[in-house]
Amino acid sequence: MVWLSPRTAASSPSAEQPLSLSENSSAYFVKEVRPILQKHCFECHGTEKVKSSLRLDTSEGILLGGNSGEPLIQPNAPSKSYLIQKITHEDSEERMPPNGPGVSDTEQKILLQWIAQGAQLPESMDGDNSFYETDHWAFQKVQRPAPPIAGKTNTRIENPIDAFIDYRLVKEGLTLSPEADRATTLRRLFLVTKGIPPTPKELLSFQEDSNESSYSIQVEAALASPRYGERWARHWLDIARYADSNGFETNRERKTAWHYRDYVISALNTNKPYDQFIEEQLAGDVLGEDAATGFLVAGPYDIVKSPDITLTLMQRQNELDDMIHTTSTAFLGLTVGCARCHTHKFDPIHQKEYYSMQAVFAGVRHGERPFEKKLPEDTQKSIVHIESRLTSIEMELGKLKKAAELKPDKTQQTKRPQVS
Repeated sequence: MVWLSPRTAASSPSAEQPLSLSENSSAYFVKEVRPILQKHCFECHGTEKVKSSLRLDTSEGILLGGNSGEPLIQPNAPSKSYLIQKITHEDSEERMPPNGPGVSDTEQKILLQWIAQGAQLPESMDGDNSFYETDHWAFQKVQRPAPPIAGKTNTRIENPIDAFIDYRLVKEGLTLSPEADRATTLRRLFLVTKGIPPTPKELLSFQEDSNESSYSIQVEAALASPRYGERWARHWLDIARYADSNGFETNRERKTAWHYRDYVISALNTNKPYDQFIEEQLAGDVLGEDAATGFLVAGPYDIVKSPDITLTLMQRQNELDDMIHTTSTAFLGLTVGCARCHTHKFDPIHQKEYYSMQAVFAGVRHGERPFEKKLPEDTQKSIVHIESRLTSIEMELGKLKKAAELKPDKTQQTKRPQVS
């Protein structure tokens, strides 16, 4: 096993004179040393590949060393450290890295300085942090770019988005489509906001309205309509994998699932702040919004349990995975399922982070709980009226059944006389 020689303080006597170091802390490693290792070493000694049993992307890997039998780092003799000897070897076949331009003189000096001052490491590097240094647009900070200068398509520039559309149209040599007539405009508005077309009366009224703000009035009315929440709640309920039944082979009805559905509709109709919307769905039971926690258990649920403990534990892991998957796709826009078995290959999610998320949901289980939120007063009155009417109908139906039982069966024909 490769070992790491004991560290010594910078002031300790050594075979070589320590070089000066501007930042004598693990922060220096993160800022100066790690980028060098990432650039030249992680490809073969990182998360994906671990050649010679050596990992240089974790603190533990650097301390452990590889299978060469040589001390990877020697603070008392920096130049004799196996790491330095490999990157400065005269033999090109022995020198590391095997491909590329190699470690520059400046980079070598940084490594020597770090080793001479004790080779301080952060407590945990948690694997290849280059994972988080992606140049993918989705992981960049949100910016507000300056709108381009308007082109020549005569676009009505009413907001910055119009300017970007106009710029691209000009670039592609395209022209705007004709402006929609008022009937088409209103129909589009209704379908987008309410999910239903306007009535003939609404269409006629809008077409005859010459008020310049008539469209704005229609927009505000559509957004204030209860249909708005019902229309757009469908999208969120799809993300939350909502259903009125459990799924699987039994597919039993969920008699209380509608409380979560109505919570989402109400949140949209009352313009609930998005951060509050998130918090209530993840921790509504401690925030006084019990119905919101339906988000965590809205997906398929296998109510058939096995006596086999292995299958039971696997079933539980699948339940937790469903909660993690839904939460990550809904709020992070990422699929983290790959990290259930290994650090994600494409998205910046480590396996440790996956199970950290699982720990958050470990106490969440499917079950019934009392729903204390009172229904609106008009709804309660309607329920009382309907129940009273239903009782009256059932009593009347009972009387009719009894009367039907007392009457003789007129359909029964008398026997014909025998023919002699």
